[in-house]
This record gives sequence, C-alpha cells and structure tokens, in this order.
Amino acid sequence: MFFDALKAERQGKGVTRWKKGKLKSKKFKRLNISEDQLATVNDIKNENKASGKKIKAKLKVYKQAEQLLVQSDDLNADTWQTLNNEYQANFLTIAILKAKTQHDIWNQLTPKQQAKAAEKRKEERKEERKEERSKEQAWEER
Repeated sequence: MFFDALKAERQGKGVTRWKKGKLKSKKFKRLNISEDQLATVNDIKNENKASGKKIKAKLKVYKQAEQLLVQSDDLNADTWQTLNNEYQANFLTIAILKAKTQHDIWNQLTPKQQAKAAEKRKEERKEERKEERSKEQAWEER
C-alpha cells in the first residue's frame, strides 16, 4: 500500500525531486516511514506550500526588479541595497517557513528514523565536501 501511495503521488503531481535528482520518496523509503507518517508529512507540506506561494510571488517581483537593475547601464549599489532591504522581511519569512516545515517533518519521525536520517545526511555532506575538494583541486591545477 505504501508503494501504491507513492505511485499515485508521482502520477498526480509529477515527479518531485531532492537535490541531485533523488526522489523524495526514496528518502522516506529508506527510513521505513509509515503511511500515517507519510500522510502527515504531505499535510504539512501542503499547508506550508499555500503560505509559501504568496511570498514566492513577491520574491518573483523582486527577482525581476533585481534583474532590471543589474542589466541597466549603471549599477548603483545604493539602489540595489534599497531594493534588497525592501524585500528583507520576505526573505526572512521564506527562511522561517522552510525551517518550520523541516522541523515539523522531523518531529513526525521516530527517534530511530531520526538517527538514520541524521546518519544519511552526515554521509551526504561528507560526499559533498569530497566533491567540492576535488573540484577545487581541478581548478587549482589549471
């Protein structure tokens, strides 16, 4: 039944991906998340997605204004700083919303699942650092 729910989710919404193209469902699959937990996680995401849409619309306007500013003949640092300050509250709201979502999802996991997720994340970070170092070395060799 768990896999049926994942299949239905993929078919209904398209494939949702994490960084590096990994499916979100694979991360939950590795943690042996229950159907109740998955339903709760989906509820959390949907709740926060609605809140985030309003803010993301504002940030889209910011990005357009920033792009126009950068593409203008003369880039004035004060103008850019004023634009950035104007949208600072929105940046903070998005960051808080993201942290709250992660916190709420984390708290749906059992202590055993949390430990396993933390260990996986630690391994991923180690791999990321290793990749970064190899890129830096390749860059320095040029």
